[in-house]
Amino acid sequence: MLTRILRKLKNIADLYTDQFQSEGFRRFFAMLKEELEENYLDKIQDHLNELKFNNGVFISVQLGQGNEGTSYILRKFPQKKKWFQQTWLEKMPAYSFQISPRDEAGYRVLGKIKDKGLNLVANSLVQSADHIYSFITVLRLELAFYMSCLNLYQKL
Repeated sequence: MLTRILRKLKNIADLYTDQFQSEGFRRFFAMLKEELEENYLDKIQDHLNELKFNNGVFISVQLGQGNEGTSYILRKFPQKKKWFQQTWLEKMPAYSFQISPRDEAGYRVLGKIKDKGLNLVANSLVQSADHIYSFITVLRLELAFYMSCLNLYQKL
């Protein structure tokens, strides 16, 4: 939702910059054009699409004392190899396990591992969203002030 608002804001800046004479608004629109480049907004959208975890979650964990998990790191899935890489390159060993569909405790443990792996990413995402939301809130307040000044000017 916030990325759509940022795109709209950038489009407004692109369309209406020339119609403003105020140095402050011109500087503001220049900042928007510089900071909200199209490839930057596309990259944000790509990251958000990855965070939907359509292919599942890929987490690495180290074993600590008592075989407790430590150093949970959310990883990107490895890129699919091209056919010639699959044919000639040495395959790395992979370890996996399966949980019985009736093993509720096993699924709870996997859920906890997933939660710990996603925690840092979730915190970063919340901070980013809060930062953008506060920027938009301050912008709305400042624009309300300018609108009230224009209304007062027209009345006077």
